[in-house]
Amino acid sequence: PTPTLPPGLILPPVIAELQGWPPLPAPLYFVREGRLWRWPTSGGNLEQLAPHDDAETLTRYALTPDERVLVYHNTAGQLRHLDLITGELHTIPTAGLLRPESFALTPDGQTLLYLAWGLTPDSAITPPLTAAEGTLFALDLTDPQRLQRLLGICRSGEDAGGLPCAGPWLDPTGARVAYLDREGLWIAALAAEEESEAQLLLPAEAQRWHFEAWSPDGAWLLLRSEGAAGEMLQLVESESGNVTTLPHTQCGATCHAMARWGADGTLWVGVEDVPQERGLLYRAIVQAGAPVSITQQLGSASGDIVRPSALAPFSEIAVTFLHRGCVACTRPEAGLYLWRDDGGVVPVALIPAPQGETLWIADGSGFLYLEHTGEAPHPALLGLTATGALWDVRVALQETSQLQWGSPPQPPAP
Repeated sequence: PTPTLPPGLILPPVIAELQGWPPLPAPLYFVREGRLWRWPTSGGNLEQLAPHDDAETLTRYALTPDERVLVYHNTAGQLRHLDLITGELHTIPTAGLLRPESFALTPDGQTLLYLAWGLTPDSAITPPLTAAEGTLFALDLTDPQRLQRLLGICRSGEDAGGLPCAGPWLDPTGARVAYLDREGLWIAALAAEEESEAQLLLPAEAQRWHFEAWSPDGAWLLLRSEGAAGEMLQLVESESGNVTTLPHTQCGATCHAMARWGADGTLWVGVEDVPQERGLLYRAIVQAGAPVSITQQLGSASGDIVRPSALAPFSEIAVTFLHRGCVACTRPEAGLYLWRDDGGVVPVALIPAPQGETLWIADGSGFLYLEHTGEAPHPALLGLTATGALWDVRVALQETSQLQWGSPPQPPAP
């Protein structure tokens, strides 16, 4: 029998096969077979951006918000700088052993942060760093030959069951960088007038911290904490180090909590209780020195049945989430939903038993759904909300990784 479609469904219930490379509301970047590709807004053909030397293989990349400056790591352990407008390419002079996950690029493309693994910067530092430890440097890309600034030493505590060295994570404003090591959470300022090294913001003590995200203004860090009290999501003030636990996120081994920042600094939080097939979503306001204020809630407290995952805020007033559906209930259908700040819930697309995440274009004009059915997420569906298109992209985007949307083209000035 044909199921009853939820009222207001934005995209068609039937998924179409992708034909060629149609136009998109924003460019889509991805890595395939060691090459960075761009699916342009005009459609037609994919564009290979880097590397152009067949002997070179890209492992990870960072792109500035204006999509002009590209820095990428290759299998030779180098970092390469490419201007996508002029085509100018050069190797960045770095020290120590480089890993693909251990560098960050400021939004203006002028400063590179990286961990030099196994490099002890001063003979007075004892014991010397091991291959699992690193030195954090800041490099001025406008003057690569200038003396690099040492920001901190990242020590590993894995041998003793403590935190490994991890990071760096740059705040969205480009003003500060964070990293974790056996001592805890460290913060370093990048401004020229603040030449001090990293400061310990949050000692590890009896907890294991996992970095989740910076707030858009750099005022907060979202961490996942593991300790004797179980797993929970916590906010850390980047100035004071004060810690706040997010409500309902300390829920034990049978549930999963997630949180995402909206562009305006609003925090959207979801909690799923797996055995009970229930959960909740809430919207929170976070202010220094005050408790977390829940302004709206959707889920078990209001009687709605929702199993949220893959939160994705794409505006100040809305968040999308995947609802997994449940055996003991008939509503709502499993799929992708939009929750507005006026309390309205709008079905976007029906996705049977979704297990994955969504990547949204910043203006909400399209999304990519990535399935988590193996070791790594892989693209499955592409939806365009403006045109009502929903395509199966499993074949077209097979064996791709590091997918990200660029910015939608700006309309011409009047």
